[in-house]
Amino acid sequence: MLACQALKKLRSASFLTSRGFAVLTADTVNPNVVKAEYAVRGALVLRSNEYEDRLARGDKSLPFDKVIPCNIGNPLVLKQEPIEFHRQVLALVNVPGLVDQPEVKKLFPEDAIERAKFYIDNIVGGTGAY
Repeated sequence: MLACQALKKLRSASFLTSRGFAVLTADTVNPNVVKAEYAVRGALVLRSNEYEDRLARGDKSLPFDKVIPCNIGNPLVLKQEPIEFHRQVLALVNVPGLVDQPEVKKLFPEDAIERAKFYIDNIVGGTGAY
């Protein structure tokens, strides 16, 4: 529920516009966001590609027999269960009319419905087109 508390604080923040939207500028963005790097390519990826090539050629000198790509944000490759709760909430928030349909309780768990209702009630203007 930390996200809900943060949303309540955000709604009362002084940097909201008259329409209720937060304004992000070069002065208000966290400097760590500017410094952040997204390593889809780089030394680590180049090295992993080298290892994959070596393994594909039958190289047995490495202490492993496969490369697991962990730099691209795919936890399912590591056997993590899908993060259904967040996806269920997002589905309901993005189609807010669903929470009032009688069939919704057959498709979504009650906690996802309640969280979605909270967000729907507190996100001024909805989630937008994108």
